Amino acid sequence: STGVLTLPSGHETFYLTTAGGNVTSIAGVSTWKGREIKLIITGAMTVTDGSNLKLAGNMSPVAADATLSLVSDGTNWFETCRSIN
Repeated sequence: STGVLTLPSGHETFYLTTAGGNVTSIAGVSTWKGREIKLIITGAMTVTDGSNLKLAGNMSPVAADATLSLVSDGTNWFETCRSIN
């Protein structure tokens, strides 16, 4: 399934599994202006460029042990780094 990722505040690193489905956007961005996060992908999934995710293209399909770093401007999340291991 595809969907919106909702992140709790107070953390900077998040582990994503296939149980959560594929990621198409991140909710609650307005309170995260200037926030930098790291997503560690622990199972096969796709992170989709578009909506409020401004990526250098889709991460698809992503195998386990991939990482994606993002920074928010209060509206969107911009990719700063990715690693597909």
